[in-house]
Formats: sequence, C-alpha cells, structure tokens
Amino acid sequence: MGRMNEGLNVPDLALIEGRSYNACHLWIYLERRCTYLAIKKVWSTYETNGKDAKAALDTVVNDRLGIGFDKFIVEWSKTNYIKDLGGAGVYSYVENKKTKTSCDVVYGPLVLVPRTSVDIDSTSLYTDAGNVSSYGADYYEFNLDTTDQDLNNLQITVDGAGVNSSFVDISSSLKKKITDGTNTKEVYLTTFKPGKLSRVGVIVGGGSAGVDYTIEAKACANLDITGTWDDVYGYVYNLTLEGKKVSGTVDTGGCGVWNVRGTYTMSPSKLNFTATNPNYQNGNDGCTLWFKYRTALATCDSIEGTWRNYSGYSGSFTMWKRPEGEAVSRAVMAGCAEGHITTGPCAEGSQGITPTSVKE
Repeated sequence: MGRMNEGLNVPDLALIEGRSYNACHLWIYLERRCTYLAIKKVWSTYETNGKDAKAALDTVVNDRLGIGFDKFIVEWSKTNYIKDLGGAGVYSYVENKKTKTSCDVVYGPLVLVPRTSVDIDSTSLYTDAGNVSSYGADYYEFNLDTTDQDLNNLQITVDGAGVNSSFVDISSSLKKKITDGTNTKEVYLTTFKPGKLSRVGVIVGGGSAGVDYTIEAKACANLDITGTWDDVYGYVYNLTLEGKKVSGTVDTGGCGVWNVRGTYTMSPSKLNFTATNPNYQNGNDGCTLWFKYRTALATCDSIEGTWRNYSGYSGSFTMWKRPEGEAVSRAVMAGCAEGHITTGPCAEGSQGITPTSVKE
C-alpha cells in the first residue's frame, strides 16, 4: 500500500522508463480485472518472448479482456481517479480507503491522485497547456457552481497529437457517466439541469510517446440551434428547433434560398440535415438538387462535419452561430477572407467545389 501511494502521488511518470516498485498498483489493477493468474501469465510470456514486458502484458489483456496494452493503461489511469467516487465498480482497488498496520507502521488509505482543481460558473473560461509522459496521466477536476441557475452546459476541449482523454460526469460524489475521447482534438459537451451535476473530471493520457497538449473548459450560454448560422461557403442559415426537429432555410447565394429539414440532439451535440433546392433545373443552372450535412464535431457555437450532394460531390464544412442581432459580411462569415483560402473547405470553395455544385 505504501508503494501504491508512491505511484499514485506521481501519475505523470513514464511507465516503462520511469517506474519500478511504484508501478505496483498497475499489477494490482491487473489482478483486480483478471485474477492473479494473469500476472503469472504475463511473466511466463515474458520469459519466452525475448523479455518484452509490454508485449507480454498486451498479450494477456487481449486474451482476457479483449483490449490491448494502450487501452488497458487508459482503464488503469481512469481507475486512479475514479476509485474515490461512489459507484466506481471495476474502477477501484480492494485496498482503497483501508488502513493496515505492519510492524507498527500504518499503511493506507490510498491517496487521492493529484489533480488541477478549477471552479466553474456560467461565465467561466479556463485554459491551460501542459505535457504528459509516456503512459502517464494528468488529472483535472472542474467543480461546477450548483447554485448558478444559468450553468447548464459545459464544453471541455483537449487538443494534442497522440493524447488520449476521458471525461467523468459526477453528481455529488457519484460517478454518473464516463466518456472516452478518440480524437486528437476532443471536444466534450455535457448538458445538465442546473445544480444536478457537481463535477467533471478529466484524465489526459500521454499514450505511447508522451505529448504536449492544451485544455480548455468553458460554460456555454445554450446549445439551442435556433437562430442564424453562417458556414465556410458563405451560406446563411435561419434555423428553428422544435423538440429534435430542425426546419428553416439556407440562402446559398447564386443558387437561391433552399429548404432545410433535419434533426438536432444534445449530449453529444449533433446536427444532421438535408437542404433541398425548390427550383431544381436538372443542373442546367449549375445547382444541384440537394446536399446533406452530417456533424463530426460540435462546440458551444460551431459545428464541423462532412457533406455530400445529389451530384456526387462531397467535402467538409464548418458552421458558426451568429450572435443575436449581429450582421456579418459573407467573406468574414465564411472564414475565407484573404490568408484563409489555401486549405480545407475554404480551398474547395475557392475552386468552385461547393455543396450546391453540379458534377460535370
């Protein structure tokens, strides 16, 4: 238990190059998930695979849990934080919150893993930059003001090549939901009734190589998509949300005003819709019949994703919600002003490939 606490106190320590006895809580977690026979199997495999401990552990957790070494480390890193929450389940240790005495020396209980603690209300914006070691982890805890009636949406962004991230919704001291990030840039949105969520924990893992990263947390005013939106192609959308149904129009400029129908859901936030040309002329005017937008990433005030159209074109898009009462020029709205037309959707737009284009 003393060695476990040594390891828990330094979570951002390179696992393979930087740990020794203070990695014992990794083996204890392996025993918790797979029984002590898994530890014996790791070392018997190690003796026959050229003494590669990482490969040996990878073999065992694949056989017994159906996950590889990297995913098992993510599970272990989550456990070192979640172990102190109610409803931790497999994310805990038998030794947690226990005290043992041996030769008049007291061991335990297991310590809380160090974390950066941040208070959040409806006006908060928090940013930080850090780095995390190979198979190490940094921990953040965003404490929500449960008396703030305007605090009902929180957006957390973790950005770094090779980083992995997990988000834990907590009510009082109970684990409610765990979401694992899978993208280099992971944006997590959680929506809740004011006062019903008390904390969100974030685990930032370094993966196999270690990584530099940035983290941002901010309260969203709301996630209602009703209003005016602009996209990277200069189109202007006027959308209305009723329940989960989206309706409205999009002004495409040269191809006129089209009808929009689709759906919008929160947690995670996704907008999917089809825009239909009411004056379709078999493409003779250069305008296609329809295009569809599908969300890949949503933030408080922007949506990114992919599109395809009736004529066989496809691409990517970004939409921004326009602040109420604000008028913006098409160039600024589109984000394709000078200096922003060389890559991505702006480049497609500048070459004439747009959602409304007809394929020749």
